[in-house]
Amino acid sequence: MMTDFDIASHVVLAQGLSSGEDLRAWAQAALPGMPEGLPDAPLAFTKRLPMMKARRMSPGARLACEAALALEGAGEAKAWIFSSRHGETVRGVKILDAISAGEPPSPTDFMMSVHNAAAGMFTIEGRVHAPASSVAAGAESFHMALVEAAGMLADGMDCVAVVDFDDCQPGALLDAFESRPCDALYATAWLLKKGAGVTMTPRSLKQAEPVLPASLQLAAGLASERSAFVTSGAATRFE
Repeated sequence: MMTDFDIASHVVLAQGLSSGEDLRAWAQAALPGMPEGLPDAPLAFTKRLPMMKARRMSPGARLACEAALALEGAGEAKAWIFSSRHGETVRGVKILDAISAGEPPSPTDFMMSVHNAAAGMFTIEGRVHAPASSVAAGAESFHMALVEAAGMLADGMDCVAVVDFDDCQPGALLDAFESRPCDALYATAWLLKKGAGVTMTPRSLKQAEPVLPASLQLAAGLASERSAFVTSGAATRFE
């Protein structure tokens, strides 16, 4: 199945990637392959969110909201799709730690521990009335968000936004994975429109999970200015 669309704009927020120049240098340094990880540099949050609201959000959800709010042309989106492998699992671990210690869980952790917390907070802060959904599919989360967006575009919508993000995870949680996933705080936002600027061919296959999340692979591929490249998960490959 081949799917065509245009990427009207996109935003990348991650450590060491604070500008377009940083992104291009990072991507082109890894040619002809993909980067194996993020630069070893600090990540600075923006100030798009009011401090009182930002303090209530997990770092991953906050960064996702900041990326969505920074997306050029975001007001055109007829739907929003948020994808995250882990979502708010950090809050879930904190709740379990509190219970095991015989203490009451934090009300904020309890209230914000749902997977669609980032989508909900963004629609409130951005005063967005378009529908917003959340996708979780392991290492394939971003790929599945793209599939859902492609379906919406094919069904008649002319513009869909996708936000992919994740947070650093507790070591005990990471140790449970056969292949240790990328433990990084990042968010990317994409404004997709009908068009033929990008041709995507999904394939299903079992493979070694890459270090870099798929949305950062896409950002690196575009920044490297290659005409063709591949983004991979653990069970899907988009060419």
